[in-house]
Amino acid sequence: MVDTSKVWIIIPALNEERYIGDVITAVQAEGYSNIVVINDGSTDNTANIAKENGAIVVSHSINRGPGAATQTGLDYVTSREGGMAITLDADGQHNPADIHKLVDALKKFKSDIIIGSRFLGENSHIPTIRRIFNLVANIVTFVLSSRWVSDSQSGMKAFSERARKLLSIETNGYEFCTEIFMECKEHNLTITEVPISVTYTKESMNKGQNFATGLQTVGKLFLQALSK
Repeated sequence: MVDTSKVWIIIPALNEERYIGDVITAVQAEGYSNIVVINDGSTDNTANIAKENGAIVVSHSINRGPGAATQTGLDYVTSREGGMAITLDADGQHNPADIHKLVDALKKFKSDIIIGSRFLGENSHIPTIRRIFNLVANIVTFVLSSRWVSDSQSGMKAFSERARKLLSIETNGYEFCTEIFMECKEHNLTITEVPISVTYTKESMNKGQNFATGLQTVGKLFLQALSK
């Protein structure tokens, strides 16, 4: 039985006042009380709603991006001498019930990082454009890290204490997902995937990467790889 007091939930959030309260409540209903919302420069009521619903809120004064928000969350958990850390999106697309799968897998497989894969599950209806973007990202990730996975861009991940302390995310944007795999190669961290479900809304489809930002992401990643 996992001690949920040793599990920390990290939720990067930018202008998510519509969903953040429900996401926090759903996570609490699964038995997890250590919830850290990284308010990434929101201009709406995200921070106040998160606090009102019992989450710890750490705020960036400006929007720095999902990579920076994730690293801030990992740093916060480390400062509290926490155990494993789980990240999930603030827009409600992830099912908090799947947190148990990642926690159990981290214990069962003794891996450093567990990836919640949208593409291994049977309950996810993923738009075609997202499937295409993810396939391209998987290929780029493999070229740069020698790690092949089905969902390199998943926002739902579990980090062991070892991984949390070793990882140092330097990129601010969505390229951080691939950077994590590059860091895993550098530090010889192990990765396992487990299936999760996902629900897309109109709002969640408008976020993430499009073709232009995807090209920028690839460029940044190759520049970073060359600099090492």
